[in-house]
Amino acid sequence: MMPLSGNTPLLKLTTADGTQIGSVAQGTTGAGRRETATEGAIRKREDVLRYGIDLGMTFLDTGEHYEDGLSEEITGRVVCGRRDKIFIGSKFNPLNNSYPGVMKAFEGSLKRMNTDYIDLYQIQWPNPSIPLKETVNALMYLLESKRIRYAGVCNFTMQQLKEARVISGNKISTIQMEYNLSNRFAEADIMPFCRDTGVVFVGYSPFSQGRQMFSPDELSLLSNLSEKYVATINQLIIAWMLTHSDTAIITRSTGMENTAANAATAAIALGTADVEAINRLFIREVHVIPTGRIRLLHPETPEPSWIYNTLQDARENRLNMQPGPVELAKEIEEAGMLKPVEIIPTSDQSGCFDYDLIHGQIRYWAWVIAYGEEKPIPANIIKGQRLPENVT
Repeated sequence: MMPLSGNTPLLKLTTADGTQIGSVAQGTTGAGRRETATEGAIRKREDVLRYGIDLGMTFLDTGEHYEDGLSEEITGRVVCGRRDKIFIGSKFNPLNNSYPGVMKAFEGSLKRMNTDYIDLYQIQWPNPSIPLKETVNALMYLLESKRIRYAGVCNFTMQQLKEARVISGNKISTIQMEYNLSNRFAEADIMPFCRDTGVVFVGYSPFSQGRQMFSPDELSLLSNLSEKYVATINQLIIAWMLTHSDTAIITRSTGMENTAANAATAAIALGTADVEAINRLFIREVHVIPTGRIRLLHPETPEPSWIYNTLQDARENRLNMQPGPVELAKEIEEAGMLKPVEIIPTSDQSGCFDYDLIHGQIRYWAWVIAYGEEKPIPANIIKGQRLPENVT
């Protein structure tokens, strides 16, 4: 693994006003949900995050409902005594996208983190039942009153990002999206827009939430490059992502060794030819697949559907998913689908299905609600992937 000293310089992003942000961020979840997290797990999480900060990873990513608010509490304790050295990015639950909802969520986050400001405050998801203008106006109030330093959005389509920028007078500074070798769809429009406008792109799930698997050719390339750069494959993946200008990547590690490895990616300078080789090989074509040929399967066990089993279940949304399938269906009709669902060749032997769904069940049901079962759904076929033993 690439060695790391305590003073290895991390890549920095510089905002329009000159603020420097570490390009390798730390996700703060990992201790467990509030009702199940042990004192030992919480203490370990805090120690690992402090270690990452000592290595230069001073951009911390959290959210008001991450682990029932425990993530923000941990963040607050970790930054105690050096708050001015840390860049905190938090976000609010889409249930709170109304103007009063944003204000209430913001005050709750301040209290949990024991701080009087948030560096970057973000809309986590658009909520089709609440006008975007209302949500953005709430963010602008916090920005103008200097209670936040920057305003951002997450999981927005290109149309929604442009609309938010117009409403805000171009004061939306960041967009956070899933980005990894299996999901490069942001490269089509979002990332070029960011380069043209100065918006910082923040990528999450660099390892596809544990779902990443590679074809033999892909694995061969990564293995060869791993040897060439004396780095792990995961380090190579982060280093490749950071070759994009004005980009930050959110990593998450619950151990010291992997935290050091994440920080060490700053020292990996991939050659142009190697970057181009990765770009050429890791192409994910979007297919359109009849919804009836896709089996909904739990990612951890061979049991049918892990959220909603039927269209009626999805419409009722008894688990109160936000945005729910019905709301998301309206958004898909108006702004398009944020990203394709992810499927793999089915293990079913009945002949009824061609693929198994492994990611994007709410989007699947929203598509069916919007267009019925007749219109094929955009899907990313993950080649060579098996259902993972666990998803992080």
